[in-house]
Amino acid sequence: MYWCDYPQGIGYWHYIGHSFYAPITDAERAINYCHPGYDISAEMSEADSFRAIINDFTEFLKEYFVKMRQLATERNWGRTPIKRELEHFKWYVYRKIKKWSPAKIALHFNVCQSDDLDTGRKTIENGINSVAEIIRLPIPPSRKGRPKKL
Repeated sequence: MYWCDYPQGIGYWHYIGHSFYAPITDAERAINYCHPGYDISAEMSEADSFRAIINDFTEFLKEYFVKMRQLATERNWGRTPIKRELEHFKWYVYRKIKKWSPAKIALHFNVCQSDDLDTGRKTIENGINSVAEIIRLPIPPSRKGRPKKL
């Protein structure tokens, strides 16, 4: 799991699945910008010409990055998921390893008051679901039947 071994890579592009190639070739990635430059004989001042060249290059770069994102997306590459809430990973572990119910986890981590267990349980379930989606591991099934006293 890339994001676990290299946390600085969070938010970068990666292949969705497994891949041994770059999504975009060197030729596609190359920046080829051409501008006619400053015409000293023109009516435009040097400062205005400078701003015009900078604006033109800025627009070129915006289009370039849109093109790179489109190519990567077309080739099944996506951004590494970002999950900042470490608590949600802890909740997942308690659910998966200790087999605690979402309500028990909510009380243990002070997510809610004992009189508002339903809201806490939903918060815990949402956090666990988002972690399970990122790490691609199954969510432990809920126990059926009457719950035990906490």
